[in-house]
Amino acid sequence: MARDESFYLAGNQLVRTDWKEVAAVFDEAGMEVSLATNGTLISDEVAKFLAGLKKVSLSISIDGDEDVHDQLRDQKGAHRRTMRGLKALKNAGIAFDVNATLFRDNISEVPFLTKLARI
Repeated sequence: MARDESFYLAGNQLVRTDWKEVAAVFDEAGMEVSLATNGTLISDEVAKFLAGLKKVSLSISIDGDEDVHDQLRDQKGAHRRTMRGLKALKNAGIAFDVNATLFRDNISEVPFLTKLARI
């Protein structure tokens, strides 16, 4: 595996108890650490750790505003926890992508998602 390749963990990697150790090994090898997550487990502490990595890319999944996101995730408060994670990333100076799957139930959320992606 070439040193410029990235390491990508599928699923919500932050539920693994050893995710920091795994990320650190790949970071030390000079590889990009790429995470795709719903952002609900990103705290200030997690953001600080991520900010210390040499090369990290983050993709945060969000479905729309609070009502739409929580309804589609079937979980009250999911949007609030994701937004808290985005704030922690922003405060730590970490860039991230917003990832959304669009379909009939959230197509009207494109303006919200576009605005969110620009913060």
